[in-house]
Amino acid sequence: MNEPVLLLLDNGNSRLKWAVWRRKGEISPGSPLVTEGKIDLLDLERVFADLPRPSRVLIANVVGPEAEEKLAAFVLGRWRLKPEFVCSQAQGFGVQIGYRKPESLGVD
Repeated sequence: MNEPVLLLLDNGNSRLKWAVWRRKGEISPGSPLVTEGKIDLLDLERVFADLPRPSRVLIANVVGPEAEEKLAAFVLGRWRLKPEFVCSQAQGFGVQIGYRKPESLGVD
């Protein structure tokens, strides 16, 4: 697992789910972390202790700005990377969302 990888995080109200996407297109899910909406930095350290530095980190977060700040600080501190947060947009890939506030929808 020494090759560069893309780390994907999905932070929900009860669990943080994650997976590693390797260059060969192989996706390997990790064990979900039960969070109940609260990010614990020690839990993150334990979960990602053996993960080599990814080339990028993409995060979907529905919990709120405090969780986003903690996740960003963790990624920056651990791997010296600025994570990319993904969110719903009004349109893309030929699809248009009919909601007035598309950013309030979960990215999934």
